[in-house]
Amino acid sequence: MYPLAYIFGTLQPFFLWSLARRLARLSEIMNYLAHAMLSPTDDLVMVGNMVGDFVRSLDGLPPRLRQGVVLHRRIDSAANEHPAFRRSTHLLVPAMGHYARAVVDVFYDHLLAVHFDDFGDGETLDGFVQSVDRRFRSQRHHLPANLAVRWDSVVWLTSYAHTDGVARSLHRLSQRSRRGADLTVAMPLLEEHSEALKEDLSALFPALKDVVGRQR
Repeated sequence: MYPLAYIFGTLQPFFLWSLARRLARLSEIMNYLAHAMLSPTDDLVMVGNMVGDFVRSLDGLPPRLRQGVVLHRRIDSAANEHPAFRRSTHLLVPAMGHYARAVVDVFYDHLLAVHFDDFGDGETLDGFVQSVDRRFRSQRHHLPANLAVRWDSVVWLTSYAHTDGVARSLHRLSQRSRRGADLTVAMPLLEEHSEALKEDLSALFPALKDVVGRQR
């Protein structure tokens, strides 16, 4: 019979890898508004960019949908490596630990919605979301069946402008956490760090636009 120390030492890398994988997925599933805003004019590429975290294999996807998924992954990679995103994450680590990146994503979407005049291209938030919703619904038949059922509309993107919408997003994120973490406890941090987070987002967003521009 193997000693417990040996068993723990053998299995520890797997558990750490599994935890890191779950946390990475959590941190990538809530920044829908950002990906909508960071999409080119091609409707199907936009759809791929928005649902990218739910697509595990590129096999069999229409070329432009696949292009959008690849763009999504490049945006996420660039964001995770950017000093501004890392600063925001470090702000929340003392309170949120491993979940800080996921919470930053939600807070960023809130700040994009609230300050849409600063980050958008001359549209109102409502007008932008209505346009995205029309474009999305016109292309959703290209999605795999399991995604098409779940993504019937995206008008809920406007909810990020309100703190109750942020709280609902954090609650849904909590439900995806296997440890049952209550991420709604992060809500006071939004007001506490809103200025610093907006400053970081203002530095990050143009860099992500450059990533999109290089993929056109």
